[in-house]
Amino acid sequence: MKKTFLTILLIAVGFTLNYAQTAPANGDGSSGNPYQIATFDNLLWIQADISRWDKHYIQTADILADPYGSENWDRIGDAGDPFTGSYNGQGHTIAGLFIALDANNANYRGFFGAINGATLENITLTEVNITNQDRVGALVGNSIGG
Repeated sequence: MKKTFLTILLIAVGFTLNYAQTAPANGDGSSGNPYQIATFDNLLWIQADISRWDKHYIQTADILADPYGSENWDRIGDAGDPFTGSYNGQGHTIAGLFIALDANNANYRGFFGAINGATLENITLTEVNITNQDRVGALVGNSIGG
C-alpha cells in the first residue's frame, strides 16, 4: 500500500527520478580485481564511458533497474565499440530494464548492445521491456565476431 501511494504521489507532483553514474566502491576493473557492481547507478557508470567496456565486473547484489520505468536503458557496448570485457552476475538478478526505440541508433540494443569476445556468466535478467527494431535482445543485441 505504501509503495503504491508513493508511486501515485510521485506521478501527481511530476517528480522525476534522476539516477547518478556512481563508480563501484570496490575493484579496479582488472581480471584479478573486477569492479563490484551492486546498484543501478553502478550500471549507468559502466554504460556512460566506452573506456569501461573492456573491463571486468562482478555483480554483488540483486539490482532493480528502475522501479518507476522512467529510465530508458541505453546499452553497454555498440557496433563501433563493443563490450570486450567480462561480466559475472554471480547468480544475482537485474530486474526491470526498459529498452526502448532510440531514433538516433535503433539497432544493437540490449543489456549489452554489442559484444566481441566478451565473457558473460551467471547473469539473470527479469521483467525486461524491449521496444526496438533490429539486433535486439534482453542480454545481447549483437555478438560481433563470435
